[in-house]
Amino acid sequence: MSAANLRAAVLLPLALVGCSQTDDAGARSTKAPGANADGDCLTDAEELARGTDPTRNDSDGDGVSDCDELACVSDPLDTGERCYAGA
Repeated sequence: MSAANLRAAVLLPLALVGCSQTDDAGARSTKAPGANADGDCLTDAEELARGTDPTRNDSDGDGVSDCDELACVSDPLDTGERCYAGA
């Protein structure tokens, strides 16, 4: 299991119940179950489960939001993948 998947497996259940979490810098935060820090169509818990960045609506920085990439079945973590009309 990759480190990102392991982190998601541990943090996702906590995020779903709104538990307090400690981030990589050791800061504590409490997020509501439906929290959406970056304002896209994915909750922070969904982003953690997918491995995308809950603070950026375009996790891979390719100019296409995570939501748009998921809608056209593109990987929101792969800058080489692109959405195409009709996909």
